[in-house]
Amino acid sequence: LLEGFPEQVELSDCEADVLYSDMEQTGFITTGNEKINQLISNILWSQRSNCIDVPTDCPQRDERLGWTGDAQIFSTSAAYNIDAAGYFRKYMYDVSCEQKKRGGRVPVAVPNICFNNQVSAGWGDAATIIPWNLYRMYGDKELLREQYGGMKAWTDYIISQDEASGGTRLWTTDNHFGDWLALDAPPEVPTGGTDMVLIATAYYFLSASLTAKAAEILGNAEDAAY
Repeated sequence: LLEGFPEQVELSDCEADVLYSDMEQTGFITTGNEKINQLISNILWSQRSNCIDVPTDCPQRDERLGWTGDAQIFSTSAAYNIDAAGYFRKYMYDVSCEQKKRGGRVPVAVPNICFNNQVSAGWGDAATIIPWNLYRMYGDKELLREQYGGMKAWTDYIISQDEASGGTRLWTTDNHFGDWLALDAPPEVPTGGTDMVLIATAYYFLSASLTAKAAEILGNAEDAAY
């Protein structure tokens, strides 16, 4: 509803501009089913609407923050659709800047504007998962080399938490989001019904494994063995 105009405003009087980061589409799929073609189009436009300098959360929310968990989950799919190397290279630079201020910790959203030092398994692991996914999709060792310091810093942070809480090789500290919004828990428990330590430790293993693989590829034999 528009108010305060001297005359009736028609829909044809309005013009909308689409705003998103300029990325070349490299993946194209056309099928014989129009509904599937529409779904593919919806996916591409959803990707564009969530790629405005940083990878943001679902477009119906007004916050438009660069949630690290959403970014790592979608990073491989993004690279199938577009040339995402430069886009995520920039985002991982942002992540590394946050890490340098926080002793290797990765905030749940980057840039971090309102979460202080909160970290969560699955979100912080963007520091290891996104670089590995970029290497897997593009085979570019230099991208991996640029981001290796952040991979190692995040994994070292988890290791430090483990050592400080008994060296059990479990990740038992921090305030995680868990299986966020899962339906296997009461409505007032948005973190889901899966054990938090199980989820965190699974990501501990994943980040350590990916960092070791990156170290081996980059010729850092001592890090890989550690």
